[in-house]
Amino acid sequence: MDSPNRKDFRERIFSIANQLRYGLVSIAIASLAITGGALIYLSFLSEVEQSRLLQQERSHSTASEIGTYLNDLQRQLNYLAGLRGLTEFSDQTLASLLEGLVNSNSAYEIVGIINNQGKVVQAMSPYKPISPSDPVLVKVAKSPLFSQTFKEGENYLDRVEIDPKTNLPVTWIAVPIRNWKNHVDGVLFARINLNFLSLVMSQINVDKSGYVYVLDDRFNLIAKKGSTPNTFKIENLSQRPFIQNISKLSSSAADIEQFLIYRGLKGKEVLGSATLVRRVQWTVVVELPTAEVYAPVRRMAIVMGGSLFLVTVVVVSLGFAFSRSVVLPLERLTDVASKISAGNLDIRVDITARNELGVLANTFNKMADQLADFYRDLEQKVADRTGELSEANQALEREIIERKLAEKELHEALYNLKQTQTQLLQTEKMSSLGQLVAGVAHEINNPVNFIHGNLFHINEYSETLIELFQLYQKFYPHPDPEIQEYVETADIQYIIEDLPKLLSSMRVGTDRIRNIVLTLRNFSRLDEAEMKQVKIEEGIESTLLILQSRLKSKPGSPGIEVMKEYGDLPDIECYSGQLNQVFMNIISNAIDALQEKDKKRSPEEIKNSPSQITIRTEVIDRDWVTICIKDNGSGITDDVKSKIFDPFFTTKPVGQGTGLGLSICYQIVVDKHGGNLNCLSQPGEGTEFWIDIPIKQSANQASAARQQ
Repeated sequence: MDSPNRKDFRERIFSIANQLRYGLVSIAIASLAITGGALIYLSFLSEVEQSRLLQQERSHSTASEIGTYLNDLQRQLNYLAGLRGLTEFSDQTLASLLEGLVNSNSAYEIVGIINNQGKVVQAMSPYKPISPSDPVLVKVAKSPLFSQTFKEGENYLDRVEIDPKTNLPVTWIAVPIRNWKNHVDGVLFARINLNFLSLVMSQINVDKSGYVYVLDDRFNLIAKKGSTPNTFKIENLSQRPFIQNISKLSSSAADIEQFLIYRGLKGKEVLGSATLVRRVQWTVVVELPTAEVYAPVRRMAIVMGGSLFLVTVVVVSLGFAFSRSVVLPLERLTDVASKISAGNLDIRVDITARNELGVLANTFNKMADQLADFYRDLEQKVADRTGELSEANQALEREIIERKLAEKELHEALYNLKQTQTQLLQTEKMSSLGQLVAGVAHEINNPVNFIHGNLFHINEYSETLIELFQLYQKFYPHPDPEIQEYVETADIQYIIEDLPKLLSSMRVGTDRIRNIVLTLRNFSRLDEAEMKQVKIEEGIESTLLILQSRLKSKPGSPGIEVMKEYGDLPDIECYSGQLNQVFMNIISNAIDALQEKDKKRSPEEIKNSPSQITIRTEVIDRDWVTICIKDNGSGITDDVKSKIFDPFFTTKPVGQGTGLGLSICYQIVVDKHGGNLNCLSQPGEGTEFWIDIPIKQSANQASAARQQ
């Protein structure tokens, strides 16, 4: 047991007076500390956020300027290469065209044309005359710059290198030249001086210790702010540890611009931001040492810490003074209360203060006479009121629960009814369409297969007849005049040359028809009951083939260009026919939006900014694939975007849409495949649809999809 002295000491320590005295001071100090710490922390977050946004803006603006500059250079080359039959122009005409090209921009160091024989037919340099037989040009004609561009018919960008004469970074660009038959007939190439990179980066303000540099697609350092031709050299950074961070920044699926804190190019901890120059796969990196990022926060923390210390001293002094005026009357009141609790009800509190303590003392003095009766009455009232309130609360809770259950059941019933109605309507329509398409495809396929199979024999027979005719000419060089006259009149030699071409074109045509029939048969399988492994790209290509007539240019309707950026995707487990329906609905909507936009634009506007649909696929997180379908149409507002997946919602005129397309797409992707379907759009900036599909469907997902 505790001794009386220890008990009295403990009571004094935990008395209300001491709790009030030290509690007020502790609360004041704690409030100031929490407020100061919160302000410092919020300031730190604000400073880091501002630095992050500034870094992102710097890398984005630099990458945008570089991309714009390179786009202008390549656009000029594409414009000149777009002249049909360019390789057949006279040397004087070619020289004039190339001279105009090199004079249009100082970045062109050498431009030239290589014909289909791999020979440089004309070249031009703004610095000195250059012969087509120059060793540099001969080397270019034998390099992949020519062979790959000529073979694949696509633009080619060579790796960046340092010119040994000027010590400046340069690269080569090549674009295909097509003849009047739209066949690749040559290559237009140019050597580009990349000195503009230093000019672009010199205009970027990266504070005192920050810096900007550019990496090519092989992580070679090709430009750096502040470097000079005498000191700069290309350096491969692929083995540097921070390159992994740069790769994460530039390859983000959610957003091209990101930031990280890591050890940067100079070995210091930096706040980095990277932006990918898409066309050339270069990366613009902006790095700012964290010491400079955190410097304002440190200064503010020091100032705020000193201020908090001074305020704390003042608050503690005032707290003790205030607590004394409150504690003394409380100690008197405590002493009297102790005596009353011992049974002495005649004692009174002697407090004359004209405040709450005085009122409390007067009230306390009346307690001895009224306490017992008042306590009994109060206890009875509390018991009565508590019982009534408890019964009322229970009744109210039961009513609320019943209403919520009824409302929930009603909403579920309405939703299920609408979903069932939509599914039945669309399923019946697509089933009928699939049967019709499959039947037509089957009927077309039989005669086409018959024609295609006979072409092989016709080709053999024609070759035999041609060989027989040639043998006849060999052993009877001087036939009868009547035969000779018929040979000349019928132009047998032309028939011999043209017949294989006709048979080849017929074979190509039948192959084309067979591919279309196969595409229609594959696309009509909308009611498959089981999932199977398929290639996403084949479904997209089938859809594009069916929509080819809408994509082609027609009188009064310009064509729509389709850009494909397919990644290396594995086969995925899905209902291929239903995914084809998703691609068909989304791409058809994109075509409608672009055609509606082109109706309001002039031919010049359409030429400067042609309508495009970009389809990109890639693997994300190893277990998912994503398909992005993007158009450069007019975009949609946030109000419309929030409703596009609702059944029966449409923005098309009456008779041109049911409002079920995107709703069905959402059900196929989300409900039947356990994926995600999102729409990103702003007015005037086009529309993007992101489709995320798991590579493997779990057993639960597959079972749920079959039930639906």
